Amino acid sequence: MSHAPESNVLDMHVVQALRELGGDDDPGLFDEVVELFLTDSKNNVAKLVAAFELRDAQALQRVAHTMKSSSANVGALRLSKLCFEIEKLGRAGTCEGAQGLVEETAKHFDEVSAALAALRG
Repeated sequence: MSHAPESNVLDMHVVQALRELGGDDDPGLFDEVVELFLTDSKNNVAKLVAAFELRDAQALQRVAHTMKSSSANVGALRLSKLCFEIEKLGRAGTCEGAQGLVEETAKHFDEVSAALAALRG
């Protein structure tokens, strides 16, 4: 397994811990978790964009919170941090300053998606 291409996108220590979670009993667990993350997050990115376009700070906060946690769980720590910043804006009741963060989140999700897809068995 090559770590170089995804090392700037994923925390490989988190990825390795996730891989080891299933152990010998469930070696496919990593692939299942990744597939679930990719499917859910793709939908959540669309919801994040829609929430921003509607200037719905509450929805922005809620979706960003969900993505923050799931991203951290698969080692996408930069994506998690971006979501945290969006979550803070939403919690403050504003969408002011969120456009760049939402755009960067969508772009970075594509990078995370490609990196995780490359790691699946």
